[in-house]
Amino acid sequence: MQQKLYSFKHQLEDQHKSRLNDLEGQYKSRISVLNKSIVVKDKKIGKLSSIIFQLKNEKRDIKKTAESVCKDLEDIIFTKDLKIIALNDRVIFSNPSAGRNGTIEPNTFISFHDAEYWTRKREDAKSNLNTL
Repeated sequence: MQQKLYSFKHQLEDQHKSRLNDLEGQYKSRISVLNKSIVVKDKKIGKLSSIIFQLKNEKRDIKKTAESVCKDLEDIIFTKDLKIIALNDRVIFSNPSAGRNGTIEPNTFISFHDAEYWTRKREDAKSNLNTL
């Protein structure tokens, strides 16, 4: 009986050691797989981070370019407006009745009423940008 108990005890210990070795092998295998997946994910995160950084730089460059182009266009429009006003003044000076459509403000006014009209129009434009 003692020998059977001793044999049974060794058999259980062997089964326990075998199962323990199997579980340790599975644990090490899963840890290895998880470590490999972490390395892959870290590489992907690094790539995405560099892409985000690059896109932010491109966005900043595009914004600077757009602001520069906008300023250039505003300068061109302002210069064209001045040229139109100057040409309109020349037309009015040579022929006061020609070219008076009332939409271009002259640099000089023929009468006090014209000056008063354009002053009102400027003030209205400042208060309501949609009037012009």
